[in-house]
Parts: sequence; C-alpha cells; structure tokens
Amino acid sequence: MRTFREEYLPVDYGQTRRQARPSTALDLPAPQTLLPGTRYWKFGPTAGLPIPHWYLIPATISGRTATFTIVDGGLGDDDLAVNGRIVDQGGPSADDVAAVDGASAIPALSPPMLALTALLVAALALALRRRRAVLRDSTRSLR
Repeated sequence: MRTFREEYLPVDYGQTRRQARPSTALDLPAPQTLLPGTRYWKFGPTAGLPIPHWYLIPATISGRTATFTIVDGGLGDDDLAVNGRIVDQGGPSADDVAAVDGASAIPALSPPMLALTALLVAALALALRRRRAVLRDSTRSLR
C-alpha cells in the first residue's frame, strides 16, 4: 500500500482526443516542493499484470512538478486500449517517510533475535505449565 501526504493525494486524469494521439506528456504541479527521492506511482492494470496494482511510471521530478508521459493503450493508460482516451490515476510519493514528516522507522528484530524470542516464550510457557502441575499435585495431597 502506498502512502501519500494529504496534499499529494493521487489524481484522476482523463483525456479524450478526437484523433488518437500515441502519447501525452503531463506536468502535474504540487502545492510545495517535492522531496528528493519522490517518484510517480500509478494504480491500475498494466499489460504484464491486467489486475489493478501499484507500479512506478518513469517521471522527472523537479521542484514542484512531476513530468511524465502516458501512452494511449500502453504504460500509464488504465484502460489499456488504443482508443484516443487516456485514463490516469496516480500521484507522487516519497519513499523515505522519515524525511516527509520527521517520523522514524520502527526497527524490526533480526531472524536470530526472533528465534531467541520464540525460545524464551516457549520456555516461559513450559515453566508455567510445570508450576501449575506442581500446584495441582500439592492441592491433591492436602485433601
């Protein structure tokens, strides 16, 4: 799932031409300067995978503008048909979320540490089970 800042939400862009044009160059302005590492993501089908999914489209990001080309019936055209109509749904997104809002990444455990954690949890469960058995046996002997 892609995360977009509120001011950079994906845009729907539809263009119809009386005569089919093989491609259309688009300049999408943003309300403020786009961060370094920003790329243009699209959501929709591609020729290689006809079900909607996130994919990158080649774009030039400069200042507040994302410039890219969409080909009628090709990469970037959500209807995948050469019909003189280009359907586009996408938007710019920075991969470095920490740079966007000053957030920091949550560290994950390495595989050896995950294994150690699992062993500790199993050992704790075994110890609790033994303790319950001892308590159960001691209450039986008191009767």
